[in-house]
Amino acid sequence: MARRSANGEGSVYKRQDGRWEAAISLLTATGKRKRLRFYGRTRQEVHGRLVAAKADADRGAPVSDSQPTLSEYVDYWLEHIVRPDLRPKTYQQYEYVSRLYIKPTLGGVRLAQLSVPKVQAFINHEFQEAESQGRSRRSVHAVRAVLSAALSSAMREELVTRNVARLVKLQPHTRARITPWTLKEATQFLHAARTHPLFPAFALVLLYGLRQGEILGLRWQDIHFESDEIQIRQQVQRVGRRLLVGPVKTTAGERDLPLIPWARELLQQQRRAQHALDGAPSLVFISDDGGPLRPERFRRSFLRLCDSGAVRKVKIHHERHTTATLLKKLGVPDRDIQTILGHSRVSVTQEIYQHTDLEDRRAALELLSSSLNPAQGRVYCRQSCRQTPRIHVAATAAARLHAVLTGVNSGAGRGSRTPEGVSRLIYSQMRLTTSLSQHDIHLEPTEGFEPTTRCLQNSRSTTELHRHNYWLIIPSRLCFLKKIDNPATYILALQN
Repeated sequence: MARRSANGEGSVYKRQDGRWEAAISLLTATGKRKRLRFYGRTRQEVHGRLVAAKADADRGAPVSDSQPTLSEYVDYWLEHIVRPDLRPKTYQQYEYVSRLYIKPTLGGVRLAQLSVPKVQAFINHEFQEAESQGRSRRSVHAVRAVLSAALSSAMREELVTRNVARLVKLQPHTRARITPWTLKEATQFLHAARTHPLFPAFALVLLYGLRQGEILGLRWQDIHFESDEIQIRQQVQRVGRRLLVGPVKTTAGERDLPLIPWARELLQQQRRAQHALDGAPSLVFISDDGGPLRPERFRRSFLRLCDSGAVRKVKIHHERHTTATLLKKLGVPDRDIQTILGHSRVSVTQEIYQHTDLEDRRAALELLSSSLNPAQGRVYCRQSCRQTPRIHVAATAAARLHAVLTGVNSGAGRGSRTPEGVSRLIYSQMRLTTSLSQHDIHLEPTEGFEPTTRCLQNSRSTTELHRHNYWLIIPSRLCFLKKIDNPATYILALQN
């Protein structure tokens, strides 16, 4: 005689059409009981699904009262969860991805029927479509991210027991390589833009690494000339056909920056230009009608200035990469660069926004080479100067250098350390360069001595170079010392 199933265990039986059916009553999210039925070709198949449903219920995951399709739930999620809680730009992006990619393929599938194989097949198909249409793999990663966000919300509402989108495998995508402007390119652009009405905006973007929306949303009330401070609090964004003014991208984006003299001059120039207009605009940079400056106009002006100045074209957002990289070359600590740019994590600054070039790597390896092989002595220059000792200076912070000087004493052998007084003299004079404009880099004369400005190519003879001039290696610049009559006195000059 067949054993009768206990109450709550469910039942499995064969139907008249030859298929197997399993049924069980479980509690729903509202506390009511709901009869679940599973169908399959074999007893093992339906019994496994019954056991899995009962195990979910035992873990405290109630059965959903309704089984909406993915399309129905995504519409609900966008209108009732995303739109009230997230920024308009985020809602626009989520709605776009859902409408174009998720709903046409998976929209008719009920939430409870979504499985890892179904979603994996969908993602694989999207990768194939992206390749055939010339889209990047990153666009498919965005599709998976939106689907995963929707299913995570469904889990919180106990409509599904797991987020199957998190379990699929994604093909890796490589981040597009960004080559920020060099210092020469940045100054070349500023020179080309100096007479443009938006010159103050472009200069502030390069100086502070501001996002496009942040410079367009900058208000006069956020600029405090008395306390020398700029507050970044809002941004201007285009969402569809509308220009919206709202908070900055992240909490870390709300930052206070020092109003340095050059920035003060730029902003005062902009204020004088606005005094000719009627009324008192609240925004620092405005359009002809007095409203916020349109982002597309700002970008077009930027690209036109790149053309007129014969400067390599880059995206305006990549100027944040330029700022981060130039600050790194100046030795500014990563934590300070992070707070200037408004990143939530220093790893974002280091891994995405800071870049190195061949000269940075060369200087670093030259420093290591001299440490591993201190007996080796040759000049770091284009000419053959085999007997000239080398001096290494490594930047550790903006306006703060640590000098390691070797082999520059008159008649001293290789590896001899320069007297501490020389190190202090170079350190002190090196600080003077930080207060000067980047277009006028030099050292002020020390009383009683005359600093040299002669380049290597203009030296009268190699012999004289070997007697009097000593090269230094610092990030992005070559320098040399000129020894005066006193053997312990050296004057530092920068090679342009």
